[in-house]
Amino acid sequence: MNKSQLLIITSNSLLPVKDGADLRIYNLITNLPKIWDIDLICVKPETEQSQKEILAAFRNVYFAEYFEGDQPRILKYSDKVKNLISPSKNLFPFDVAYSTHLYNLIQQAISIKSYEAILCFWTSTFGFYLSNLQDLNITCDVCDSTSLYARSMRKTKKLFGKEWLSLYYAFLYNLRWENKYLTNCKKLITITERDKKWLSKTVPESKIRVVGNGVDLTYFTPDVALPGTTQGLVVFTGVMGYKPNHDAMIYCLREIWPLIKKKAPEAKFRIVGRHPKSELIELAKSQKDAEVIGEVEDIRQAIKGANVYLCPIRIGAGMKNKILEALAMGIPVVTTSEGAGGIEFEHGKVGYIANSRESLAFYTAKLLDKNDEWERLSRAARKLVVEKYNWKSQAEKLSNILLE
Repeated sequence: MNKSQLLIITSNSLLPVKDGADLRIYNLITNLPKIWDIDLICVKPETEQSQKEILAAFRNVYFAEYFEGDQPRILKYSDKVKNLISPSKNLFPFDVAYSTHLYNLIQQAISIKSYEAILCFWTSTFGFYLSNLQDLNITCDVCDSTSLYARSMRKTKKLFGKEWLSLYYAFLYNLRWENKYLTNCKKLITITERDKKWLSKTVPESKIRVVGNGVDLTYFTPDVALPGTTQGLVVFTGVMGYKPNHDAMIYCLREIWPLIKKKAPEAKFRIVGRHPKSELIELAKSQKDAEVIGEVEDIRQAIKGANVYLCPIRIGAGMKNKILEALAMGIPVVTTSEGAGGIEFEHGKVGYIANSRESLAFYTAKLLDKNDEWERLSRAARKLVVEKYNWKSQAEKLSNILLE
């Protein structure tokens, strides 16, 4: 049987997997059904081993050299006003570099082969390199809505002066940019229904589909994590250089952790993830039984025995991989409505949803009192992920969208 020809384009390097973006792209495209012959265009990985793994996984691979960008990042006030009226294709509202080399590779690939479908990842990738190719069957996985992310930052953080104005400008500019360029795409994919609803403010809803995230169910297991075996252990994981994670942990240590310690004196808090900022490290040192651990080789070992996964995240969009991974390991989760967004997370079924510091502290302390309720939530957490969030089913859904 002849396979369908698919071109995949991303401005990520894919391997090694460094964050949620890499995780989503790599798992979706490597789990696509075998009906596709896949060519890949991506940024060249830094290590030779990662390059070999990518070359072995796909039929043809085009590596773009790492780029800093060809666009000036500082604009005059008059240019900002002009771009707000008519956004520039090669200037994204947030700091995303444009690459002439990547553009040339795309033009080369589509000139020598006819593809049944083209899949690109991220809003900026489509806008920069593909928005003028309206005759091709292009699907863009925008993942999270950038404008929704900017809106949540603006609503959550107490910003003033130039910082507030800069973020508000980025929010308005992004809405204009999406409307001008994303409407040229045949199909758009968001990670949650909430992102789809928000994006439909600027793009026709008929173009938008939803494909969620999954979890490696053989890697993230209760057998390895041994949830509930270390008394009083509360954990959080994530790339700590990422603003929403940093904000969540600063908020937690200042507002929530002291309340938890009053209710559960034996509680210990472990924050795990690369690039923690000095502000967070110093704040943790001032709090009793709180520690910040940087990058680790195996996240499962760093949080082994946890009783509660606490995720008081306030900023963002999309779906939180960290919560899916915790649930897959059988660790009950206490999170906000923002954290639970996009996941079939019912309050009291696999953990608890709380939006005030008092309620976040209450439910965390409640779970530290390990009992039959904790056991029920732990089993239900694993069951939910096994049934709803495996990568193969999400990749199958993606494949069907590409064939439309």
